[in-house]
Amino acid sequence: SYYVPLTIQTNGVLLSNNIVKELAQSIYSKTDLMQVSLDGVDPNTHDFIRGSGTFEKAVDSIKLLREFNIPVQINFTLTSTNADNAINIFDLCRELDVHKLSINRFNVCNDKHKYLELSEEQVFKTNYMFYKEIQNYPDIFIKLKTLDFFDFVNNCYGRKLLDNYLTKVIKNNTIVNKCLSCHNHN
Repeated sequence: SYYVPLTIQTNGVLLSNNIVKELAQSIYSKTDLMQVSLDGVDPNTHDFIRGSGTFEKAVDSIKLLREFNIPVQINFTLTSTNADNAINIFDLCRELDVHKLSINRFNVCNDKHKYLELSEEQVFKTNYMFYKEIQNYPDIFIKLKTLDFFDFVNNCYGRKLLDNYLTKVIKNNTIVNKCLSCHNHN
């Protein structure tokens, strides 16, 4: 009754017509949201991580939620296995009538998942593509959380990108620029 925002996260595998009908009666579409995880833009990449047949189930669940006018956000985790075609997530959002997208970078917690870690080249290449392409999708609210400051500072190529960015965006005589650019001499 106070319209406190409700967010429900799911992989979409167990959603059924009956469950979505019940959700449609409970969800307030102005504040509430269903988040569905996708780890790829096609069955090959998604199912590799989540298991056989899970991509189709997740996509069917998104379609069902949208059929009942339930707001959906796709949560996409960027990994080494989906980086090559990750840019297609924007088109998939449009195709599924999804207007919210969160793209997060996979963080390796143990050696078992080390193969999912993005290479430096993948990090910069995919982010360049994302930033370049985002402007073509003004109808989708996109949260892009795939880079952090240390990606730039920890390698030579990143430091050059950061310097280039700072000199274009921030005037040369600001303390921020002088402070962050000193890493080339450190």
